[in-house]
Amino acid sequence: MYQKNEVMQAPQTMPLADMQVGHAGLMIQNSQQMCDMSGGIARSQFKPKGLNTQEDIFLGIQYGFDVGLTSPLQIVQNIAVENGRPSFYGDMLLGICKASEVFEDHYEEVKQEKDHEGKDDLVCYCYAHRKGESKPHVGRFSFREAQRAGLTGKDTYKGYPKDMLMWKARARAFRAAFPDVLKGVSFKEDLDEPRTRTTVEADVTDAPKKGLSGI
Repeated sequence: MYQKNEVMQAPQTMPLADMQVGHAGLMIQNSQQMCDMSGGIARSQFKPKGLNTQEDIFLGIQYGFDVGLTSPLQIVQNIAVENGRPSFYGDMLLGICKASEVFEDHYEEVKQEKDHEGKDDLVCYCYAHRKGESKPHVGRFSFREAQRAGLTGKDTYKGYPKDMLMWKARARAFRAAFPDVLKGVSFKEDLDEPRTRTTVEADVTDAPKKGLSGI
């Protein structure tokens, strides 16, 4: 038991010699090995912004394990922490869902449409299809929605508007199709999304004819 003014010192080396090596590299088998790995990352140049301590990295790795990721380095390199809230970069959304046995297919498209006022609008759609379901889940997000949410003034929207709109559409579709897979995971590009979501299920006749198995 530590005395009041005694500080726990992290080991200077990683005792990882006993860890097994699998197809994904070192295989963490118990909490001590996970702690050792976290300490090694914390003292390395691989430490990402927002994961500043061994404890942060330990919890970050567990956060990734919760959604089925297996590589500690892959997990910590794809985690973003803002205001104490962990999230993954958007590329991981596809990776997590595609690795699931319930993933069937997905398709994305960008359209020029008219909004309810008759003004031109850039709209992104993502169709996410889950095995065993006849209809894909559809996520939709438009430039007008981004304007109303105060997002379009950001540099990312100025430089990559289609990409940012698609992140929103993708997050909506995949959250609706795979809630059990994602388990409430947040994605960095989607953290500023308005809490009111618009997720609908498309009729088979309305879905794109290409890119979706069984459609």
